[in-house]
Amino acid sequence: MLLRFAIPILSLVFTASAWGGVFSFSSNFEGGNTEGWTIYTPIQNYVGGSGPVAQLVGGVGNSGYIHAEDTANGFLYFIAPASWSGNLQGGLFSFYLRNQSPNLFTDQGSQPTVRILGANGTALYYLNLPGAGGDWTLNQLTLGQSPNWRVGPGLANAVPDNLLLSQVLGDVVQIGILADWVSRYAGHPLGDFGPDITGLDNVSLTSAIPEPGTALLLFGGLAALYFIRRR
Repeated sequence: MLLRFAIPILSLVFTASAWGGVFSFSSNFEGGNTEGWTIYTPIQNYVGGSGPVAQLVGGVGNSGYIHAEDTANGFLYFIAPASWSGNLQGGLFSFYLRNQSPNLFTDQGSQPTVRILGANGTALYYLNLPGAGGDWTLNQLTLGQSPNWRVGPGLANAVPDNLLLSQVLGDVVQIGILADWVSRYAGHPLGDFGPDITGLDNVSLTSAIPEPGTALLLFGGLAALYFIRRR
């Protein structure tokens, strides 16, 4: 009799735990190591980006960090190692950015700070983050439902529906952080299109702590397993 009730409980437990899974990734770039980070731009025929370059000091707490330089027109992204992939739904994502150039965007929130590429070929962009200030600036978000997502790099692009968002975040193949924080204009003292140097430090992506209801469900499932084994 107990087995009849245990099976549905365990089914619910495994369904709940499958949402996002358990994962933990981090990079602090200590010792002048880029830790597998690269750069990428979605702009075709782009020429002028370089990095990431590891630095021993100058990061958060004067520790190591990396920077990338953008000398052309177009978006440049720091790209996480390939291991930062899979079902990342619900993940807590945080990182520090610093603009090492003298001119900042006047509207930081409109910039596509995070770029997530899914296995289905769709790239989603997260806007309305603090971005990169003149000093190290903390950016944090949850990889879940939010009106800040866009199917494209600008505010005018559509907000993805829940199905598309779930498809992308449920099978992530690439994570990017914007490395392009200079507002370029004709007559800029460094040239019309840069250079633009952005630092990145203390990047973390971890699975969310289960909500009380999910934790209780998991406990109930484990208890059912225990009693089944006792029988």
